Amino acid sequence: MSRPTVPDSALFEGLSQEQRAVVAHGGGHALVSAVAGSGKTLTLIRRILFLLRAGARPEKILVVMFNRDAKEAFSDRLRAECAPFGLKPPPVFTFHGLGMKICDNMMGRGLLPRAKLQAHAGPVHFLLRQALERAAGENDADVSGFNDPSQVAELLSLIEAWKGDLLRPIEIRSSVDHKDVKPVYKDAYLHYEELRLERG
Repeated sequence: MSRPTVPDSALFEGLSQEQRAVVAHGGGHALVSAVAGSGKTLTLIRRILFLLRAGARPEKILVVMFNRDAKEAFSDRLRAECAPFGLKPPPVFTFHGLGMKICDNMMGRGLLPRAKLQAHAGPVHFLLRQALERAAGENDADVSGFNDPSQVAELLSLIEAWKGDLLRPIEIRSSVDHKDVKPVYKDAYLHYEELRLERG
């Protein structure tokens, strides 16, 4: 089947001078900022078409959206715009989906331990409560309060912040920067990581 012959000039139809500059940009990274309603989606689609027409392979173009709705809407528009040119569109990911793809690839290559994504809060909170109970036992702390959702939420918030800063439990336990954090929370972080790895 022969590729439809659509002229390159069609890539720039209906675009402003600024949008055309984005579509045809060459020579490294570009940071583009634009207000709502300025045609960002159309410009990005035309940029992708421009790259594909220039010979880029679809799997070498990374397209990432913030959420699933945006991803699906963008994917539909991209497919429709690629069709007249006879081009295969690149895959479109959410940040979450891209992260999962990277992790799956690393697990498949033995670079990460096998694990599953736990998207629901229930099992995570269960592990946090278990971690708090283990830490409380080591610190002779009262365990009764650790069924309180606010305690679990506070620990989860701390762990998310620590992980965001790439701080391991050993660093939190020995750090003077976290002296205001309850010792039981610091120890619970270690137990949480142990439990998380045990359960995959």
